[in-house]
Amino acid sequence: MPSWVEAKIRNRLWIWLQDELEYDVYPEVDIKKGQIDLVGETPKGQNIGFEIKGCPNPDPNILKQLRRYEKSGRLDKLYFVSNRTQFLEQLFEDTSGEAFGLWKLGMFPELMDFNMDLDTPKEKKPALQHIEDWVGNDWQLSSLANSVGIIQVPIGLEREDERRVTLTEGCESILQPHIIESPEIIREAKELTRTDPIQNSSKEERLQFQLWREFGGIPEGSLPHPDEGSGRNTLNIDLITFRDAVSPTETLKSEGETIGVEVKTETGLKSGRVGQQLRNYIESECLTRLYLCAPKSNARTAKNIISRLEFKGSSKIGLLTVERGEISKEIEAGKFNQKFDAFGSEDYPNYVGFGNAYMPKNEGPLSLRSV
Repeated sequence: MPSWVEAKIRNRLWIWLQDELEYDVYPEVDIKKGQIDLVGETPKGQNIGFEIKGCPNPDPNILKQLRRYEKSGRLDKLYFVSNRTQFLEQLFEDTSGEAFGLWKLGMFPELMDFNMDLDTPKEKKPALQHIEDWVGNDWQLSSLANSVGIIQVPIGLEREDERRVTLTEGCESILQPHIIESPEIIREAKELTRTDPIQNSSKEERLQFQLWREFGGIPEGSLPHPDEGSGRNTLNIDLITFRDAVSPTETLKSEGETIGVEVKTETGLKSGRVGQQLRNYIESECLTRLYLCAPKSNARTAKNIISRLEFKGSSKIGLLTVERGEISKEIEAGKFNQKFDAFGSEDYPNYVGFGNAYMPKNEGPLSLRSV
């Protein structure tokens, strides 16, 4: 499943919470040995947690994750958020056990072999209780049906198979940095008991969100890994956006550009990985320009990192900085020759940015990089 699907859902939810509900929003908040995707602090001071999944299968691990957050003592309410929510609605409402088979197999009926046995239990009790029996009663998952709310975020795609999605709207709509259709609260969350505060820290996801709001595009965009011996076929860069185009295929056909941005906070700049990441992006030969982005307060460190890079093309890397939501261009990026709009195989192409998404309205691929 393309990483950008979940990131896109998160960003659209974030806009709604921040702009329409006037929440203060914090990404990737540490809670009980995990990180919940978003926490929104309401004007009244409540902490509302949002766990986000993109095109998920019925997976008991989702329930375990929700249960950890529910009993953490850090939240006043908890919501599950996705573009696809019916499977969880049905589970919470199930009283006969019929939904158990989907969760045990971990997939939806349309993705199953018609010979698969749904294994509906003979004992008539809620499916959540059957899942408890299966994964271990110590999880006490049945409480989720009484507390967890559900929010659906519309996004123009459908799941095609276990790994691939199909765009049901044009690329331009997917790239827009605003809400096309407002999220819908399918099920209201109930009050939890909060005993502890949450700890907020500077996260790359906040910078990524601010860049996306400014430029649009694909967060967590897909690129091919240039090193065949790496054991990985795909890289994710924080943002891929397009200039005078709406797809990588269009940029090959026209004078448009495919622009990549890698985001680093102070901690990320110190990690030592950033140089190799930037090199991999350049050597993918799928970008027209490449920027490093950092907080304004870390501009000098970021400039020093770029100036010390010595691989081919490193002198063309640009620098963006962010301060209080304002984005500044510290170094203009030079232009690369984009050679590819997709990678993988002809039967199963992955498009630059969009990854393993079938794009019926896109005329491509024009130039495929084998991985």
